[in-house]
Amino acid sequence: MQARKARRYLLVIPMATLLLTPGCDKDEARCGDGDVQGVEQCDDGNNIDTDACSNSCVLARCGDGVVQTGVTGKDGKPFDEECDDGNQDSNDSCLGTCKLATCGDGHVQLGVEACDDGNADDTDGCTSTCALPTCGDGVVQKGEECDDGNPSNGDECLNVCLDARCGDGFVQQKTEECDDGNFDDNDTCLGTCKLAKCGDGVVRKGLEACDDGNADDTDGCTSTCALPTCGDGVVQKGEECDDGNPSNGDECLNVCLLASCGDGHLRLGSSGGDGGAPLEECDDGNYDNNDACLNTCKLASCGDGFVHKGIEECDDGNTVDTDACVSTCKPARCADGVVQQGVEECDDGNAVNTDACLTTCKSATCGDGVVRQGVEECDDGNTVSGDWCDSACKKECTLGKVSTIATSGHCYLGFASALSWNDAAAACSVVGAHLASVGDAAENTAVNGLLSTIGEAWIGLTDQYGEGTFLWVEAKNKFLGLTYESWATGQPDNGPGGDVDCVRIDANGTWSDQPCTELRAYVCEYVWPGK
Repeated sequence: MQARKARRYLLVIPMATLLLTPGCDKDEARCGDGDVQGVEQCDDGNNIDTDACSNSCVLARCGDGVVQTGVTGKDGKPFDEECDDGNQDSNDSCLGTCKLATCGDGHVQLGVEACDDGNADDTDGCTSTCALPTCGDGVVQKGEECDDGNPSNGDECLNVCLDARCGDGFVQQKTEECDDGNFDDNDTCLGTCKLAKCGDGVVRKGLEACDDGNADDTDGCTSTCALPTCGDGVVQKGEECDDGNPSNGDECLNVCLLASCGDGHLRLGSSGGDGGAPLEECDDGNYDNNDACLNTCKLASCGDGFVHKGIEECDDGNTVDTDACVSTCKPARCADGVVQQGVEECDDGNAVNTDACLTTCKSATCGDGVVRQGVEECDDGNTVSGDWCDSACKKECTLGKVSTIATSGHCYLGFASALSWNDAAAACSVVGAHLASVGDAAENTAVNGLLSTIGEAWIGLTDQYGEGTFLWVEAKNKFLGLTYESWATGQPDNGPGGDVDCVRIDANGTWSDQPCTELRAYVCEYVWPGK
């Protein structure tokens, strides 16, 4: 029998399996057994990454990505890392020395610092705050006169890092009254940065006429820096007075003459310097006694004996009403409020015809043609009944088969005679009325109330003068537009033939357009005159 050829096998078993498998040699080398074996740099017998030996048996070092704190390595050197980001880049938040990046560490932290020269010197091109030097950073740099670290222009250092000075255009609160940025002494701010004022000896253009640097009013330039003139309060040669104001109602006129009656100016107070002249009621500058101001400077009044032109028609110097000139200085006449005996029946002093006394000074009576308010309903100038106004001046609304007076005061008359729309309009006109106009719901209700007696009826609405434009016809050439509508559903429809132009009111109070030639009842409307 042929012997079999021997075979050899290589079995690979992981170290961890051997360490943990029962029956294996416990002395077999492994990371974490506390003995440095083979390729291990260290082995401290634990799996803690934050001591001197990592759990991969490699000596801890800066840049391994693990922060080592308070640990001493086998080389005797202490590990005291503030950070460890696993790289050697000193421009991020953790330096290559495993120290936290800070201003002054000599490394520019990108996105955070503009510069970092590793020192606290503010004058070497990089400030102690790791910012590039600039005006306003509080450090005087080359080319700057000052730098106080604020944007104010009102202190000793301007926000352009120049020392504040008179003429720089900025007011220094403690030392300057003004600063307009120039050295012109003729504007509001002098070249010394003091506010210009009268008496400083410098003429301010457009404001001062003169400035002689003193308060003497008699030397050609007054203390107000004005040239001497009437009204400056100083009596100059040729002036009777000068009280320094523009008023013409005191003792001194604004032309520097003493006030007097007839000077054309109303004197409001008595004088102490001209003998105590009395107050003036008026002063029109003339000596005409027939205008509003007498030549005594007293106001003209009715009864003073002078006819005030344009105001009075007469003036007999008394207040008697029974002579030819009444106490209002008008000739006695109707409507002057005084009854002239034997001439007038009454006189109530007004031009109203609707009260108890007519404008003819006759007592109001029924039949005089004027409606007396609160007493008469109408007045047609006669005492005959049957003409819309009866003999007692009461309204008559009795024509037709049925009639009513609406709340509007209009008379609506229902006629049962069947007529065409045009003939119905003519019939209403014969009695002084017109086909009914309906201005609101109340009037529509009043007209509708007549239909139970006369049936459906014509009203005064038509579009025969313009298709689609419905108007109320109240007289020849007198038309009114719609202010109220009560159309039936689908109306107006202009009928099947397109020639339906006149409107009837139906029993339910709605309207519809119908052929104007149809014969039907009609409603007239009468409106009493408003006189």
